[in-house]
Amino acid sequence: MSGTLIDFDWKISTTLATDSMSQQYTPTMLLTLYYNDEEMHKREAYFEFSPNQLHEFIEKLHTVQDTVRKVVPQ
Repeated sequence: MSGTLIDFDWKISTTLATDSMSQQYTPTMLLTLYYNDEEMHKREAYFEFSPNQLHEFIEKLHTVQDTVRKVVPQ
């Protein structure tokens, strides 16, 4: 996926997993990115994160931000 980010939307939900002995609610973060592709067509990309995956994703975004700050003069 490449292009220009236009907007994003997010929401938190929970999923219920059950077995004969217990129930477990799992929080999930849903992220939708709206972007224009190389030909300026509007596209959407969907992502679903567990709490651990969301934490890792945010850490990677911080790494990207640090790299961009080193490359692009302010």
